[in-house]
Amino acid sequence: MVDLGEGGGLVVELAGPFSGGGNAGKLVQITLPSANWKGAKSPYSMTVSMEGLSQRSRIDLWPSVSNLERLRIMGSGLCAENDSGAVTVYALGNKPDEDITIQASITEVSE
Repeated sequence: MVDLGEGGGLVVELAGPFSGGGNAGKLVQITLPSANWKGAKSPYSMTVSMEGLSQRSRIDLWPSVSNLERLRIMGSGLCAENDSGAVTVYALGNKPDEDITIQASITEVSE
């Protein structure tokens, strides 16, 4: 467990593969080139190729402090969706005008 504050601060309990409890997940780096965003308005989308995905893979984006600051300045937010093993990253708000390299976790989940 990680306690990031005193007296009611944020508390995060780590479980699963990233806490040493198994090998069902992995971290990867993905690059989102600014020229690859599709769409005329928000949400913009980009298909990302990742090895080892299944229909049951959950994709979570883990932006760094630098990523968050750049996205804030650009007026963008990111999320990812797995559609039968094909990952689509969405940019909400403004279309990012810089290449973004971000960490993502891939975790197999049960129904």
